[in-house]
Amino acid sequence: MSPRERAREERLWLWPLFVALVGVLPLSSTHCARAALPAGPPALPEHGGFPSREARESACLDLQDHIVDLYAEQNRRDFAYEFANPGQWREWRDGYARELARKGVFERFEQSCFASLTPGKWECAMSEKTSEGATFCLRVR
Repeated sequence: MSPRERAREERLWLWPLFVALVGVLPLSSTHCARAALPAGPPALPEHGGFPSREARESACLDLQDHIVDLYAEQNRRDFAYEFANPGQWREWRDGYARELARKGVFERFEQSCFASLTPGKWECAMSEKTSEGATFCLRVR
């Protein structure tokens, strides 16, 4: 495989995750815009319905791992990657996550998640078996 083909393939399998995670960002800007308005719907409780800031951050990190797993599995199917054992799959998934971290995707996701995640969104997204379902839960609830 030529370097150009390899670069194209790398961009293709990262694109769906990038689009989904960036789709969550408007939630944080919407939250900030609502806070600036003098009247409107009541603001979220201090920790968005979680018992503490740490609980909310932990939920965001769990959700991030779940979404990475969903996208990694989707890409494995889309590109027909085969792994001889679960260890190879986990190694590939971890490499996928490292590449996303290198590109700053996790930082953007965490900022949005910490600002807007509620227990209802978390439960909905964590119960989903597809990346589309998980990102839908984060947008509409």
